[in-house]
Amino acid sequence: MLLAAPGLLLAQQQADSSYPPPAFAPLSDRYTFDVDALTKNGAARTLSEVLTSQVPGLLVIPGGGLNGGGSQVRFAGVRSLISDLPPLILLDAVRIDAHEDDSQLTVAGPGPSRLDDIPIEDVQSIEVLEGPAATAIYGPGAAAGVILIHSKAARTGAIRVHGFAEGAVRAIPERWPANYGGVDLDNPDSLLRTGGCSLVVEAAGQCVQDGLQSFNPLVARNPFGAAPRRQLGLSAAGGPRWGAFRLSGNLDADAAAYDVPAVTWSDDYHRWNVGGGATLHPWRNVEIGASATQISSNLRLPIYEPVLAALMGPSDSTGFSWGQAFQSPGTQKLDRTLASVQVLATPLRWLAIQGTFGLDDIGQHERNLVSTLLTTGDRVVRDRTFALKLTAANRISSGTRLTSAIGVERLQNRENAAFFQGSGGAYTSQQSWLDRRWFSVYGVERVGIRDRFFVTGTLRHDDLHEYSPGDQTNPSLAVDWILRTERLGALGRLAMHGAYGKASHAFPQNLQVVFVAPFQPTPAPLKPDRTREWQVGADAAGLSGRWHANVSFYDLRSQALQYLGVSLPSGGPSFVYAPGAVISNRGVTAALSANLIDRPGWGWTTQLSLWGNRNRIVRGNPATIAVSGIRYTGQREQAGYPAGGYWAWPITYADTNGDGIISGNEISYATTPPSQVWAGAPYPTQGAAVTSSWRVGQRWHISAMLDYRAGQTLFNQIANLRCLYPICRDRYDPTTPLSRQANALGASVMPPAYFEAADYLKLRELAIVFDVSERLAAHFGARAASIMFGGRDLATWTSYSGADPETGSYGRSAGTPMMVGDFATVPLPRSWTVRVRLSY
Repeated sequence: MLLAAPGLLLAQQQADSSYPPPAFAPLSDRYTFDVDALTKNGAARTLSEVLTSQVPGLLVIPGGGLNGGGSQVRFAGVRSLISDLPPLILLDAVRIDAHEDDSQLTVAGPGPSRLDDIPIEDVQSIEVLEGPAATAIYGPGAAAGVILIHSKAARTGAIRVHGFAEGAVRAIPERWPANYGGVDLDNPDSLLRTGGCSLVVEAAGQCVQDGLQSFNPLVARNPFGAAPRRQLGLSAAGGPRWGAFRLSGNLDADAAAYDVPAVTWSDDYHRWNVGGGATLHPWRNVEIGASATQISSNLRLPIYEPVLAALMGPSDSTGFSWGQAFQSPGTQKLDRTLASVQVLATPLRWLAIQGTFGLDDIGQHERNLVSTLLTTGDRVVRDRTFALKLTAANRISSGTRLTSAIGVERLQNRENAAFFQGSGGAYTSQQSWLDRRWFSVYGVERVGIRDRFFVTGTLRHDDLHEYSPGDQTNPSLAVDWILRTERLGALGRLAMHGAYGKASHAFPQNLQVVFVAPFQPTPAPLKPDRTREWQVGADAAGLSGRWHANVSFYDLRSQALQYLGVSLPSGGPSFVYAPGAVISNRGVTAALSANLIDRPGWGWTTQLSLWGNRNRIVRGNPATIAVSGIRYTGQREQAGYPAGGYWAWPITYADTNGDGIISGNEISYATTPPSQVWAGAPYPTQGAAVTSSWRVGQRWHISAMLDYRAGQTLFNQIANLRCLYPICRDRYDPTTPLSRQANALGASVMPPAYFEAADYLKLRELAIVFDVSERLAAHFGARAASIMFGGRDLATWTSYSGADPETGSYGRSAGTPMMVGDFATVPLPRSWTVRVRLSY
């Protein structure tokens, strides 16, 4: 697969031999990019930022601009209605925890992401596998996609030491609406004198507006600070031919996002990590690789309440204070250990044996004390991976090669969570235990004919303990045909590929099943959601590798469980979930990279990626199912429409008395479900990313990235609430058009006007790197040095009226039908980073 991202590896480049994937995979549907190059030449600080805009169709939705607000990682198109979880994450062939919103305490917005615990300075490359045609071999959870993270490995040779120091500042964009009120200075009612004289109240004859008043707390009294970030890192690698090592360590500190007297702490986040790895060759045909990383962090959980308090606050600045809004939700202390051991032996020339053991241990403690009320939360995770694989290669004839592999895996996930809240002698507590185990066996067969035609088949069987029947089998079949081998000319290489596969989704963690009374029909047995994929595509390259391109078309169909709601028929309660829903995703991904100019004094490379996806619920429960919750967003699961789509109540209005004001008796709307109208889908249907890199001379490097998303609707939930209460301008300003007055007055039914187009174009990154001359670096005793100055999320162009259409799309209630609404979203900050690297 050819790639479109900066720092790309070649299409068929393999990972380090110490950390191969569970089995060799077909060439299609696989993207690989060089994380080491991206971090050296760009301003990304976390794995989520590195993944952003690198792979067509892979969506990284940031939670906002506060420390501790993580990101959601999904492929385009909903594939499961209740297991809406991120792709399966493997670090050096070992499954790791990638929880999102990972907090046992109550956080009023996005919470931490465990994916971002992994220090990017220790990552060499990432492979991304999109659909079941490529992921079936990876087992439960692979239907959502697979992300393979490869660590930097130990290298033989002279010991080399690398260090870096980084500083960054951030600024939250001031794209906030003001709070409005109308004043009647002579009114005997104090409320109407101080801002309560709305258009409706004036039309009723209770007041006469003398003017408008407005106050924007988030602009006039900006609570956000520059929030500097600091990071230091050091690593060393080297060793003899029979064994090598790599050691590394990093220190991170992020200053408090808020700068007000009520915030008495200086930093929101501290983290340190140390790690090491070794590769040994005790015998000529044996290689042993081992690695371990210890991560420890302290996080003050993000505070979202001040933003909500300001957006729903007064229209008069008199007496306004930030103090009451700043009540910390608590702190989170994390200790995490990641380790793996891999043994690769080739006892015979045609036989390879690989064994893997890995672990991911998490100890997480949270605490919050407000007056005498103590709240604590604990989460302990123990993930274990045991795997054994045998691979045999055999040349059947001079032009035909047969490669076979068989493997077994034993995977275990144990998780304990506890919650306690008490004051004095009164308290409440909750505790949950989860123990998931499965044993898997898989086989892979690959036939290669004259190194131009390849057929790869895989079959994996998983014995699951959580379901009855507790097993499932997933196959895949791929065909790769190299029509034109590499040669000189405009078209140097051309390959076609096609693939089919099935894969299972992760286990739902929140299923509720109520037993049916004896005379009720027995529900069908629950099984994990599964997705099958058909895929075809082509890869091409030319001009001696100066351009690469690929395009893929896919058809995904998911067999999914569906939430039915709780009902109480005369015979007793019914089950809450049932199988039978079918979700379709069809789309295209494409990528193009080109080296446009390559001269001694000037160079220019560019990469373009494109994607589009069509999502539909093909079959579902006959009754319409609303995605309901505390912050209802108007979403429904309805056959024939995209999953989780918005539905709104249309309104009609008329200024019957001609006074220029829409009153309550001049607006009407239907309140029965058939009257609702389609308002759009909360997930983008298309996107693109463009990255260009320029080299000036031999030492200056400049890069820029643009990111585009379209086809998405977003419920501006905070705008709806501001007009409901009311503090929005449309409820007070007499120059407001009648249509907007009607929408503001009808905010209680969430009319279509609050479901806005959320297309956007972002200047995702701009970076300049200067490679210091060897002579100057030698003054610091260094072999090489570089300085990077870069910015991220510098500009957004959109017609959406809210703070940020990107962070506003962060879904709530992950793992259930996802609710998506912009509820007091904190936009992504503009950040500027300076990083200095030294190599010895």
